[in-house]
Amino acid sequence: MKKTLIAAICILVFGAFLVVPMTLWADGAVIVRDFDCTLLDGDGNFVVANGIIEVHNDDGVTMLKCKAKGLANSTGAAVVWSIDNTGLPCNTTAYGSTDVWSETVSASGNATLTCIIE
Repeated sequence: MKKTLIAAICILVFGAFLVVPMTLWADGAVIVRDFDCTLLDGDGNFVVANGIIEVHNDDGVTMLKCKAKGLANSTGAAVVWSIDNTGLPCNTTAYGSTDVWSETVSASGNATLTCIIE
């Protein structure tokens, strides 16, 4: 129950800071370095990692990416998380929630979370 509550509150919430005017996206991505975002590590635990956030907006579709290093992964192989194997949406404060997301955690603990919001 506690894990589910934590999931409901903070799963993949990394958009709180992304209150950026749409005009800033005209020339490409907005990139924020050294920002905390919540991810799943390779073992399925929620972690707050310091990483890089990228926001791309093309034709009304927003893609948010969080990249972080040093996450735990005791599986010895890459792990891919999504709504299909977690049942959880990607939640962002600035852009809402989406079921279209995936996160890959490499065997060495490098992670990339991508959320697509239409």
